[in-house]
Amino acid sequence: MFCLMLFLATYSIISNTVVLIGTPFGERLFYLPSVGLCMLLACAITALHDRLQPAGAKGVQIMIAVFAMVCLLFAARTIDRNRDWKSDFVLYANDVRVTPTNAKIHLKLGYNYLERKEHDVALAHFDKAIAVYPTCSRGFIGKADVYAKLNQPKGNYRHSFGRTK
Repeated sequence: MFCLMLFLATYSIISNTVVLIGTPFGERLFYLPSVGLCMLLACAITALHDRLQPAGAKGVQIMIAVFAMVCLLFAARTIDRNRDWKSDFVLYANDVRVTPTNAKIHLKLGYNYLERKEHDVALAHFDKAIAVYPTCSRGFIGKADVYAKLNQPKGNYRHSFGRTK
């Protein structure tokens, strides 16, 4: 029970469900909750081993095979996710598909499109970041950066900051 409570208590802090921490895909934040999961897994494996012990070597072999399959599935998921880390652009493009309501991801992808000189797409992502998080000053600054790159700094800076007069 302690293992489960450790996992739930630490996961609730970083999950963006109880408290919004503003960090997308915080795999790095999952280390402490994974301690609870690992302890829970160790308890489950021990309980399963004790239960299969009377069945002899065959029961233990089945347990080892199941454990190996689980490890292979997690390894496959890790390899699949590693492809997303090819570049910042690939990472943010994938992450925005998975979490379309995350302002930070839209900002980062917007700046990547700005670097690629895809100004319309960059503006769309900055607008989306502002729509998701209306007080997102970095979204307005990103829009202003796009207009500056387009040599339209006058007037459009006011437009970037929501002032149309």
